[in-house]
Amino acid sequence: LAQRWWPMGEDVGIVLDPQRNFGRPTLDESGVPTEALLIAFRTMESAFTVAAWYDVSEIDVLAALDFEKAFAA
Repeated sequence: LAQRWWPMGEDVGIVLDPQRNFGRPTLDESGVPTEALLIAFRTMESAFTVAAWYDVSEIDVLAALDFEKAFAA
């Protein structure tokens, strides 16, 4: 059975969980999809602004961007 997976390690906080967001990469604490943060960042080009919009830390935004870059198809 599919289970929760932290592809960059639990300390980074990005999880793939089939019971959350249909298994798409998500910030574990807030539940914000990493793809949403990437799209917002492409629009604003400011991790600070994106973090404020989604009420997450800049570190979480940067981790999401790193994840999306590392695992882009």
